[in-house]
Amino acid sequence: MSSFLPDYWSFTAVRTILGLAVGGIMVIGFVIVMEYVGNQYRDVVAALYHVPFTLGYMKMFPTVVRNAAIGLSSMMARLGSMIAPFIAGFRPYGQWCAPLAFGIFPLISAVLCVFLPETKNCELMMNVEEGEAFAKRQREQRALFQCCCNTQLHHYGDYVNPDENTIVILNHRTRIDWNYLWIGLYHATQDPDAEVCSCKENKVLREKRDILDVISRGKSKIKFVLKDELKIVPGLGWIMQLNYFLYLKRNWQEDRLNFTQFADYYEKMGSRYRLILFPEGTDLSEENQRRSEKYAATNNLTAYKFVLHPRTTGWVELCLRLRSAGLASVYDVTVAYDAPAQTEIALMRGRRPKNVYFYFKRYPIEELPQEEHDLRVWLNQRWKEKESSLRHFHAEGK
Repeated sequence: MSSFLPDYWSFTAVRTILGLAVGGIMVIGFVIVMEYVGNQYRDVVAALYHVPFTLGYMKMFPTVVRNAAIGLSSMMARLGSMIAPFIAGFRPYGQWCAPLAFGIFPLISAVLCVFLPETKNCELMMNVEEGEAFAKRQREQRALFQCCCNTQLHHYGDYVNPDENTIVILNHRTRIDWNYLWIGLYHATQDPDAEVCSCKENKVLREKRDILDVISRGKSKIKFVLKDELKIVPGLGWIMQLNYFLYLKRNWQEDRLNFTQFADYYEKMGSRYRLILFPEGTDLSEENQRRSEKYAATNNLTAYKFVLHPRTTGWVELCLRLRSAGLASVYDVTVAYDAPAQTEIALMRGRRPKNVYFYFKRYPIEELPQEEHDLRVWLNQRWKEKESSLRHFHAEGK
């Protein structure tokens, strides 16, 4: 029953919750049924429980996505088979311990879905062709956030060349800035005089092997500078390691070595890069803002309200090292929200910004100073300008 729920109207919060809840109940019910049928019918009952999944879910996805989903499901099935003997070991403690252990996870998922945003009456894409058609109708191609999160993305300023080596620096307003930056960079690389999302362009994008290539829209690979702890995050952290993201331990001796290895690698390989750097080192939470104010008072600096004082050591080292690796420009990006979701939990609870604004300013590498002290001054000046711009934005609403 729950397997047939996903349809054109099934992505609403209520039906998703009901589907997961019914799924958990059916898992428990499956065990109950198996207890009371004879051995000769058990294979038939098991087959019936698998048929709705195939009919209800697989028909919705294109072949490529379907294969990836089945592969992921197969992998999780292997993990489940490894855990199953331990779960089955609960049976001596009670007849229903094992069934409850298997069925409780869908029920937990149903409870967690209470915090998901409602998407009823939103225009949803059911296949690749509909997704392409939707993108062509939307001039700015903001399909994901318009459809699922009701968030408008606005980008202004300079065109971002997707084929050059560059460092992108931006203020770290929330912990989920990266989530919106992917889309912001995608839009900023669009040629304003070209047709958006042409059939020829879509064909090229589909032929790319790496999803990051599709998002990057160019020869330059997007790389983030991240905290070292993030690389051990299951799944996502491993993917970022495989894509050679740059991790910092905030130990200068080790980080300096990482910078050198990163620059040497791209210099030797001749690969192109677009390195995303948050010079503030952390997001603008209340606690971090208090720390920044304390730092400003100690060092006789102006206290900022809308940004944190940037950390200049890593910026200077990266800029100096990457010059020899073909660094062509630096993009100074300012991001602003009308109502930011500070953390991932806040986003899951439905606190989403209605509008996200990006302003891109390109600086050719020839315009940047070459001395360490001057590079520090240059970065601090950019952050002073950000504070002024964001203060005006929040005062005037634009």
